[in-house]
Amino acid sequence: MTPTRFHSLAVTPALSFLTAALFLTACGNDRVKSAASSFSTTPQDQLVALAWVQHPQDLTFTLNNTSRFSRDFTVTPDATLSPSQTVTVNGGDSLEVHVPFTATAAGTLTASIIVASGEDALELPVSIDVRAVPTCDSTVDCIERSFDFTSGQCTAHASPDGAACGAHNQCLTNGRCMAGECVGTMITCDDGNACTRDSCSPSVGCVFTDAASECPAPADPCHAAVCDPVRGCGSIEVTDGTSCGPRDCTSASICMAGTCVNRPVPEGAACGDSSPCQSKGTCQHQVCVLQEAQILTHDWTNAPGPTTGPGPMPITSQFFEGQVDAQGNSYAIVNDRLVSYSAVGTPRWQYPTGAAGLGVVDCFAAACASCSAVCQVNPTTWQ
Repeated sequence: MTPTRFHSLAVTPALSFLTAALFLTACGNDRVKSAASSFSTTPQDQLVALAWVQHPQDLTFTLNNTSRFSRDFTVTPDATLSPSQTVTVNGGDSLEVHVPFTATAAGTLTASIIVASGEDALELPVSIDVRAVPTCDSTVDCIERSFDFTSGQCTAHASPDGAACGAHNQCLTNGRCMAGECVGTMITCDDGNACTRDSCSPSVGCVFTDAASECPAPADPCHAAVCDPVRGCGSIEVTDGTSCGPRDCTSASICMAGTCVNRPVPEGAACGDSSPCQSKGTCQHQVCVLQEAQILTHDWTNAPGPTTGPGPMPITSQFFEGQVDAQGNSYAIVNDRLVSYSAVGTPRWQYPTGAAGLGVVDCFAAACASCSAVCQVNPTTWQ
């Protein structure tokens, strides 16, 4: 039997070096991949925060160690935030990391935080909305307002008991806070005048209002209400000759020495009512003779446009730009109505134009019945 022969494979030095290099390279790549994926942060893409000027606070994120071994991490924020710090996170565990900082100016602050472990590192971008702290003023005694950085709002709370208050209340002295209320001694307002109403206004103090007009009128027409600063409301006799009852050109009821008496009416005495169209009459032989009514001169006139259109339904144009009289009263057509307003904008009257238009409009300075401005729309008189 022929013996079996074993052939040896000669390994050159160059081949040995290449084999070792390939082995080490493969192991190194696996180690980098494992380290790079062995930790992360939450959030991953960007840390967004709200901050207030000159208010110390923390940026907070979570560091996740997904490897099986405990690792040390160096957390290095930008110089605008705070110094670096070192933290340890157990394998498979997470840790909440706090980065303290204080913003110095309002605006958007952009920064970054570098988290490194050994040769592996990642960057966490940071965007901070920095706002100025609002002023929280209180206008109510014993109620203080301050800014709550957690809610981002002004909150109110009671002032400490015993704190001074009432500085803006002119009606209170020795004010002190008690359970959120300002208590003290109310001042007394009394001017010693029976014809004034005494009160106190927190903004100005004592106020004395004339109350003489509040005295009730006497039932006797020959007496009038009066107020005496010492005695208060009373009455006095009216001027002799004041009317106290019916009158005509024969007799009149007038007050004499505080008593209503009947007296004959002298020849030529005034009688009747006056109006812008007609003055008062005079008593002649015990008969009231009135003056002849005068024709008022109109302030302005607006005539309608020409009548056009065939058939039994002609169309009358009513082009009216508006008018203002000497007293400042204005006139205009609004929604098919002629309207008038006073100089201060108060509505005075309105008149529907109707389908046929206004016709000739004559506006007078006064009306015979009510002494207010009036317009005549032929053939209707209205106000």
